[in-house]
Amino acid sequence: MKIKFLIILFIVTGNIFAAEDFKNIDEDAKKIVNRTWFRNKKQENFVLKLFSKTENDNKYKSKDGIQIELEVKEDNKTGINISDEIKDKLKTDTGKWALFEIKTTENNTVYLYCSDIESGETKYNTYGIFDSKKNILNISVLACDTSNVKDMSFMFKSCSSLQEIKFQNNFYTSKVEKMPGMFCLCSSLEKIKFPDIFDTSNVTNMACMFFKCSNLGELDLSKFDTSKVEDIGKKMNMMFINCEKLK
Repeated sequence: MKIKFLIILFIVTGNIFAAEDFKNIDEDAKKIVNRTWFRNKKQENFVLKLFSKTENDNKYKSKDGIQIELEVKEDNKTGINISDEIKDKLKTDTGKWALFEIKTTENNTVYLYCSDIESGETKYNTYGIFDSKKNILNISVLACDTSNVKDMSFMFKSCSSLQEIKFQNNFYTSKVEKMPGMFCLCSSLEKIKFPDIFDTSNVTNMACMFFKCSNLGELDLSKFDTSKVEDIGKKMNMMFINCEKLK
């Protein structure tokens, strides 16, 4: 019986967190982001790493000493300032990255950095990145380049402790085609404030987008464009089911 248990444990671990896929990744980051987001990606093409804030509010430092800095450009877009030396370590050749401030149920505040978010066979995809991460209380998108992302399905699905998501004016969705279940089963989420640049003009599927967001009390969809949704009966099906507090 003991031998069987060890074999099962090895199989599960191998399927979920293959060692070669996480060679350069902070162990703690696995608790916040799903490995499924990186399926079909080559390990050398991306880095997932946790940072902590330094004395300078705009600077962040990783466990291994790598430091990055936020910068606000003239057009109010938030970017990340990285030296050429660090760019090589973080593999930011494509310049596609994201930095999230995440507060967890353990009262920790961590900064999650993802580089090369468009590489690999599943390019243009943030599908299920935070799916079922029940230890997240708040997410703030500090800096992000989502300008070519096409699929945001189930991005925050089943984050049952998540109370608030703060999007900055750098969260581009103009090329996104799929948003089904993007916030579904976020039963603690009370409010979503979409930025002005949150563009749904190319979205064809919004089914179950806010499904069972039972504590969601405020939601402004006045700028939502549903003109590309081909079959409203299916592609917007159950969009607001069990949103009892929604005004």
